[in-house]
Amino acid sequence: MFSPSNPARVSDAIRTRGVIRGLHYDASTFRLYIADGIAGLDIWDVSDSSNPSFLGTFDTPDWCRRVQVVDSFAYVADGNSGLLILNVSDPASPAEVGQYDHPGYAQSVAVSDSLAYMAAGGSGLRVINVADPFNPVEAGSLDTPGWAYDVAVSDSFVYLADETYGLRVIDVADPANPVEAGSLDTPGDAFRVALYDSLAYLADETSGLRVINVADPTNPSELGFIDTPGRAVGAAVYDSIAYVADREGGFRLVSISDPTTPSEIGNYGTPYDHDDIVVRDSFAYIACGYNGLWIVDVADPADPQEVASFSTPDLTVDVAVWDTLAYVVDGNLRIVNIADRFNPSQIGSLMTPSMALGVAVRDSFAYVADMDSGLRVIDVSNPTNPFETGFCDTPGRALKVAVSDSLAYVADQDSGLRIINVRDPASPVETGFYITASAAYDVAVLDSLAYVVGFISGLHVLNVSDPMNPVEIGSCDPLGLSYDLSLSGSYVYLAAGLYEGMRVVDISDPTMPVESGYYNTPSNAFGVAAAYPYTFVTDSYSGLQVYEHIPVGIEESDRGVLRSSLFRLLRNPIRNGEIQVELSLTREESVHFDLYNLVGQRVSTFELQELPPGKHRVTLLTEGLVSGIYFMRVEGSDVHETAKIAVIR
Repeated sequence: MFSPSNPARVSDAIRTRGVIRGLHYDASTFRLYIADGIAGLDIWDVSDSSNPSFLGTFDTPDWCRRVQVVDSFAYVADGNSGLLILNVSDPASPAEVGQYDHPGYAQSVAVSDSLAYMAAGGSGLRVINVADPFNPVEAGSLDTPGWAYDVAVSDSFVYLADETYGLRVIDVADPANPVEAGSLDTPGDAFRVALYDSLAYLADETSGLRVINVADPTNPSELGFIDTPGRAVGAAVYDSIAYVADREGGFRLVSISDPTTPSEIGNYGTPYDHDDIVVRDSFAYIACGYNGLWIVDVADPADPQEVASFSTPDLTVDVAVWDTLAYVVDGNLRIVNIADRFNPSQIGSLMTPSMALGVAVRDSFAYVADMDSGLRVIDVSNPTNPFETGFCDTPGRALKVAVSDSLAYVADQDSGLRIINVRDPASPVETGFYITASAAYDVAVLDSLAYVVGFISGLHVLNVSDPMNPVEIGSCDPLGLSYDLSLSGSYVYLAAGLYEGMRVVDISDPTMPVESGYYNTPSNAFGVAAAYPYTFVTDSYSGLQVYEHIPVGIEESDRGVLRSSLFRLLRNPIRNGEIQVELSLTREESVHFDLYNLVGQRVSTFELQELPPGKHRVTLLTEGLVSGIYFMRVEGSDVHETAKIAVIR
């Protein structure tokens, strides 16, 4: 029985490939439609909520952000590709039937009668006539002062969450000429709006949930609010409860029986801001930001299972595991007993002088990178009573630490790699240093080599056989910002931050490290742990990602692009025997396509002759190709790209 004061997880079987941006539930069919960001639209049967089953997917061209289903059609706000209309009568095989590419960025959509109302980012509100789903046409538009994030419709009024400009109320009685009827500027940034009776509930990011009276749409006024602990970015209302997606604050349930004084009645912590990760004995230990330490069983990498969590008072950013103890840093050092992984418990702690950000453990000592106070050496021989034995201040901000033999290697944001002799724990002393090309974020050591992450300069390989004189012998700067690294065999795995995912660097020749692979994770990859052949990546918005590394000798374009300013692959994987691409040409030219299999054999060739300047959507037929991975080379006067595609039959 559902209790709003004590929400409990029913199932975590719905796992998506992207970051979920929006949901639509069809109660008549028990189907859940998931706007899954870069992965497109997913459809699930949730008639048995404890055992949902996957029905089908549609890989949209851009970022699937919101979806609404009316009858047998799904209306999808798909970022740069605008409004997509899909026939979902057969959920196993959804098919695009219509598309309207408006000037803005499709953030959200609400459908009423034969009109779709689109929150179009910097282009405000777009009103699209969808009476004929196969031929949607714009009926009207209105530019709003902010960035239109979300839209809801009631009667002849549209309600827009317009980011820094709060709530905008728009009269659409004449769809060809929408006009603003009223507005209310809220304290935060309006991201989502939900309507219930004559009230609008606004997820207002840093200022929580705002309750707005819209009985008179020309004069909206705030009735009440509740300031949630995190950033409110989603809201839904049912009966007398508002359900708030609160980022760092997880899932919050708010009573709105008295809308003038909304009050929290329950919450459920969801993992967010995943940072560092350690894998030991088929368990992953994840430093999970405001949600503390999370323990996940990864014995079956295809089906990881959360087994327990441990809440910390502050932001958990790093973790080390030694025997049956986890050493967790959340600004201070916390020692957690994980002998029973299903019931972790703190047995000791120590407050550090600055802010503990990184930790490494060897034998009876913990080595803590303590931001402004450098390296702290902690005696943990009695884990219930840890105490500091010595320290060595570093010139900048100590972020991470690795220990090998009697040396501690500190990644110091402002002054590169610092090498500290810890043979005498009471008197650690710096023996050498190397200033990297950019801020040092992480370090790992193997034999006589140190691998250092430069925030914007990638991987640096240093010979530290003489710790008084470390020398860089090689480097590799893959795409993205480098936050974290993990060594496994002859590879370094880098967490590349903002939408650049996980990068793989071959270090078989440490003097010439070279990027050999990558995987674009759904959002921001901040932590990585490798246990070959699997790589475990913590992705800020989408949790734990598990990848299998199967090295192959295949070359792609430097960017590994599926889209560039001139070329865009509209569907991947390829289904129904059709490759759909978009070309944006600046002059008349012919374009040549070659399709190769994994062993380098050319299996198909396509020629497009004398295309005029402008945008062209092209369908290339691939009948006869078996399912698998292929490479498509695109050649023209202005476009030269190679993209990896998957063909599914």
